[in-house]
Amino acid sequence: AISSWLLTSITSANEQNTITFNYTTLPDLQQLYANDNITVTDLVTDLVYPSAGMYNASPGQPADAAYKANFFNDQKNLESINFKNGKVVFELADEARQDFGMSNLRKRLKCIKIYNLVGNSYNLIKKIDFYHSCFIRNSSHPYYDGNNDGIFEISEIYNPDKSKRLKLDRIEITGSAGINPQVYSFEYNNYTDNYGMPEQLAKAVDYWGYYNGKFANSLVPRTDIPYRPRSVDNQEMISIGASAYGTREPDPVFMQSCMLNKITYPTGGYSKFYYETNTYSPTNSPSDIKNAGGLRIQKIENYSGISPVPEVKTYVYGENESGFGNINFDMHAYFFTAPQTRRYWMPGAPGDPPKQAVQTKQVRTFSANPSFSLETYDGSPVAYKYVTEYLGDGTNNIGKTVYEFNYSPDYVNTVSGIGVHVVQT
Repeated sequence: AISSWLLTSITSANEQNTITFNYTTLPDLQQLYANDNITVTDLVTDLVYPSAGMYNASPGQPADAAYKANFFNDQKNLESINFKNGKVVFELADEARQDFGMSNLRKRLKCIKIYNLVGNSYNLIKKIDFYHSCFIRNSSHPYYDGNNDGIFEISEIYNPDKSKRLKLDRIEITGSAGINPQVYSFEYNNYTDNYGMPEQLAKAVDYWGYYNGKFANSLVPRTDIPYRPRSVDNQEMISIGASAYGTREPDPVFMQSCMLNKITYPTGGYSKFYYETNTYSPTNSPSDIKNAGGLRIQKIENYSGISPVPEVKTYVYGENESGFGNINFDMHAYFFTAPQTRRYWMPGAPGDPPKQAVQTKQVRTFSANPSFSLETYDGSPVAYKYVTEYLGDGTNNIGKTVYEFNYSPDYVNTVSGIGVHVVQT
């Protein structure tokens, strides 16, 4: 099925100039996504006596519900852009990307070449080379799934290749002669075994998918729920989901794993970047601040390469520099739960209706992820109406700029007649 549309051409209003976009089709990409669902069955009720005995209660188990979904898709890669006086060519590397696995045949972008058309010949005027390597973690953890069977056993052999993620190390820009490149290099936050990203299907992510270092045996957050096996039984509370509470909460330290922290420029100058976690207050109080998914910039230091003293810009968020923004997501429990009532039908006895329901049961499916994306239409889980930029470190400053933004929150509505909750924006 078609999942997106690609731009193929742009024609000027006078129809004298046309820009065309050319694509190449890459082989199917197999992508694995880890998810968990736990199904709890209870409130078995006999409608006809004696009971047909077809329904049984079950509290559900995380190990029974873990699964990985396979997705295959054809990918169109932009190969070239042609225009009246030249073209731009995008070249892929010969080798396959290691973070996708050799069998997927996906390739990284190797270089971009810009040509000028002179007569019938294309002359290279600029080339941009991209140099990559991979983040990699060298140690395992108790919930490593070495054989991808959805069962996490400490005895499984750890394969560091499963933690690989592509990163850009530097860019080199050269002219037509191909000499004296302008080099931009990139460095990242410490990615040692303590904070390095785990294997790609590790169950150590917060609700937004950011790494949080909290390895668990299930992505379904540990939750206490009421449970009554049969309608005539007494209600009890049971725990479902992960082996510990709080395994899906954001972590301000682990979230910064592998983040870009330095760019060095061809002049010898460089910029350093510092981050902090998005925060919000459910009660709009500075004494009740909570972390959300994602990072915001906290400080940028720009070094000229000549003076050891940097130009510093520091950012403070929230109204009156409260430090928190407006919550821009909804995490009500009903978005993680899908309840159903099921009926078991049997042929009726002589004189009865042809079919009748003899038993019912309640089936609740608890999901690791909500029924809608926590990534809002705005693109951020927290919205900041005010951001203050200081020219300085926040204490010793030579000036500041206060930016004010409009913000319209999403809200939850209930579909009339069926009681389904939806988010409207």
